[in-house]
Amino acid sequence: MKIRLIFLIAICFSCQNENQNFETIKVTPSTKMIYASTVFSDFEILPLDGTEDAIIGEVTKFKVTETNIFILDSKQKKLIIFSNEGDFLAVIDNVGRGPNEYLTLDDFIIYKNKLLLLSTLSKKILQYSMGGVFEKYIDVKKQYLLFVEGADDTVVLFRDFVSSLKSDQYGSDFFNIETFDLKSETVVKKLSPFLEKQNGQLSFGNYRKVFESNNKSLFMTLPLQHKILKIDKKGLSTYYAIDFGDKHKLPENAAGFTFEEGQKMDAQIIWTLDNLAISNSYIYFSYLYNGQSQNAIINKNNYNVTSGYITGDYEIPFSLGNKLVLKDNKIITFINPEDLDRAFFKKEEISNLFKERGYLVEELVKNNNPIIIKYQLK
Repeated sequence: MKIRLIFLIAICFSCQNENQNFETIKVTPSTKMIYASTVFSDFEILPLDGTEDAIIGEVTKFKVTETNIFILDSKQKKLIIFSNEGDFLAVIDNVGRGPNEYLTLDDFIIYKNKLLLLSTLSKKILQYSMGGVFEKYIDVKKQYLLFVEGADDTVVLFRDFVSSLKSDQYGSDFFNIETFDLKSETVVKKLSPFLEKQNGQLSFGNYRKVFESNNKSLFMTLPLQHKILKIDKKGLSTYYAIDFGDKHKLPENAAGFTFEEGQKMDAQIIWTLDNLAISNSYIYFSYLYNGQSQNAIINKNNYNVTSGYITGDYEIPFSLGNKLVLKDNKIITFINPEDLDRAFFKKEEISNLFKERGYLVEELVKNNNPIIIKYQLK
């Protein structure tokens, strides 16, 4: 099967403050099956309200707080708010060209008890209350694609490189990561200029999640680098280095490769660390190995590493999508109702596990909305 990898550019940080005291974590690349019951101690099921106003077309991103679940549906240009019991509460649906409206809805964060929504085409950050009431908008003046929360009233915004966009409107001032101050409404720091030879073929794929925020620090991974990087007030540093072993080591100058040069590498070399998620105790990422996406879960307290393909068993039925939240010691993800039967329920024993929690598979399959599943890490 031909795998097409779409990349964010390899970064040359002009203001790098590289920390040499980072930890190196050994991860053994593997295609072995790992039973979910050896990784997780329990699971919870939470069907989301499937009434008409709550219908989700496609989950672009979701966040879970102590009281609510927020789901971004970029396809429908909506942000839908549920309670932690799965009940529909409100929807943000303001498509248009007015001051409180947007043309696209591409990303969102929760910052200082406010919802901040990013519209790429409208070049806006729109601020709402946690209940979905519009408060104000900020003109960011550029077409940013993604953002994460920063520190001290800042957000960090990302712009992709597209050849057609590199024109006189940007000139030589074309950076892919910029820190934006919400109070002054200006860019206060610019990172990682694109290299000329990497002319758009290495770009950010929307299916990849390579930015994460935890404890007011921004973390990210880059293609052709086996590192988890950290951005804070001090600048850029390596948070953890990932050692996949000598056989899978990247060439020394791989970070500057073009897409064509990357394609010529040995098939056993892992290009990316994707779907990054970080909590106080755990790190999660996926990696492509032998043409298949594998899971890596790292316990930050004892550096215990789980690496391989996690599959369900008769104790913990398991399905892990490419969109997940790592909260404390829980991995939270979702499954679409139409996938339930195929993913889990070929054996009566599995159905019985759901019955013990008060849910019938037959009823869940009829649900109109995704089903949130929370897995408790051991």
